[in-house]
Amino acid sequence: MSQAFIIMQIGNPELDRVCEAAIVPALKACGLDPKRVDKHNKGGLLKSEIIAFIEGSDIIVADLTDERPNCYLEVGYTMGVNKFRNLVLLGTIMFRNFVKIFRKIQEIIFRLLTLSYGDLLL
Repeated sequence: MSQAFIIMQIGNPELDRVCEAAIVPALKACGLDPKRVDKHNKGGLLKSEIIAFIEGSDIIVADLTDERPNCYLEVGYTMGVNKFRNLVLLGTIMFRNFVKIFRKIQEIIFRLLTLSYGDLLL
């Protein structure tokens, strides 16, 4: 199973609910194994584990709600290792409808997994 890494603010109960109710199920529905550093770390250096998750993931989903600096840093690293084509940026806090978030994420990831980058250009 291909891996997906979720970049998001840690410790925000509302965002945790969005992640568990919409982001994780959408990734699983696309055949991806979702990982979050706060849920799946192995007890090593956090920075090293984040780098390993980013480099080892086929899709990276970044929820930039609340504009956390570490999230921007992780997105920047993702782009720096040439994975920007595999990057989905979100601001989910504005949505209250988990089904809407789920469907949008699923649609975006399905397109990323089934189309080449050139097919996405207009």
